[in-house]
Amino acid sequence: VNPNATDTGYGRIPLSLAVRHGHVAVIRMLLGGEDLNANPAETDDSRTPLMWAAKYGYEKITQMLLERQDLDPHTTDF
Repeated sequence: VNPNATDTGYGRIPLSLAVRHGHVAVIRMLLGGEDLNANPAETDDSRTPLMWAAKYGYEKITQMLLERQDLDPHTTDF
C-alpha cells in the first residue's frame, strides 16, 4: 500500500483522512512507515495532516505528528 497515494478529487492521502476522522490506530500505523510524506497539503484547501489535527482539537494526534522529525510545523495553508 502506498501511504502517499492521493484520491483523485481532493488530493488527500490516507494520513489526512485518518487524522480528519480521529483514527489513532491507523495514524500510528501510517506514521510507522518509512515512505510516508508527513507534510503533504491537500489540493483542495492546502491543509496538512497537522493542520487538520489542530483544527479538530485532536491533542494526542497533534502530539503524534509533532514527534516526527520530518514534519514541518511551519507549513502554511492559503
